[in-house]
Amino acid sequence: LQLKDKTVQKSTHSAMEFRSSKKMVISLRVVLVLVCLVSLISHASARPSSVRHSKQLRLIDHLLRSRAAAESRKAHHHNADHQHRRRSADYEDFYDADYKRVQQCYEDEDINELCQRCSKVTKSSLVFPMCCNNEDHTMTWCKEYVYYGIQT
Repeated sequence: LQLKDKTVQKSTHSAMEFRSSKKMVISLRVVLVLVCLVSLISHASARPSSVRHSKQLRLIDHLLRSRAAAESRKAHHHNADHQHRRRSADYEDFYDADYKRVQQCYEDEDINELCQRCSKVTKSSLVFPMCCNNEDHTMTWCKEYVYYGIQT
């Protein structure tokens, strides 16, 4: 009878160990899924691109603008009176190329409002000119995000 009790105790003990190890495996799976979800969520943001990517684009944009400005100065250097082309009163300090990027926003009130709101929501000043001239379909993305909440 004692031998039978020990056998029952051992089988009960091994069944409990099996259940606890099974629960542990399930718990580990749940933790793994949660970690994956958290890592995905941390990458999702309202910005059109990552901060690092934005910094790279800003640097490239700055370098291209300075090169274009240098070429522009060389071309205008031959002008005897050195008069600069007339720019909008709002953008006297910017290059003509910069004004052309945002010109559509100042010509269309609805586009201006959309791009201002998109720039505010994304907390990025780079979004406004990109939205105004629909660079990389930014205006389309802004419409979906600002008006419909779609984050693609």
